[in-house]
Amino acid sequence: MSSLGNYSRLACEIQFVRSMGYYLIQIYIPSGLIVIISWVSFWLNRNATPARVALGVTTVLTMTTLMSSTNAALPKISYVKSIDVYLGTCFVMVFASLLGKFHRLNYCDLKYSVMQNVKSHSSCLYCSSVIIKHSVIQLTHNI
Repeated sequence: MSSLGNYSRLACEIQFVRSMGYYLIQIYIPSGLIVIISWVSFWLNRNATPARVALGVTTVLTMTTLMSSTNAALPKISYVKSIDVYLGTCFVMVFASLLGKFHRLNYCDLKYSVMQNVKSHSSCLYCSSVIIKHSVIQLTHNI
């Protein structure tokens, strides 16, 4: 008993628990698998250009659909959520994979074919220099 009086009180403890199963199965695991699938195309054959491009575009569109459906299902708030950061990072990785494919298609494959031409004509120094000069002009023209 205190000098201010005897008061009764009610204490209540409320504990909220969020089940992560839905988000894990519907968002996190599929987006991680999409990122892995987008990087698989680097192991495809060099001459399978249509397959690599189709795989890259499909994964970008799939990631965009996953992001928009997730944002439509969640409440509208003014700050960035952790799921937005995760999905944004996944999208950047998938898009970087697509850009890497185009870099490989346009620059690296052309450089590889130039080197093969140089090796096949390496017996003649003049022929090699003409092929190299022509290929450099072609490379700068394509860029």
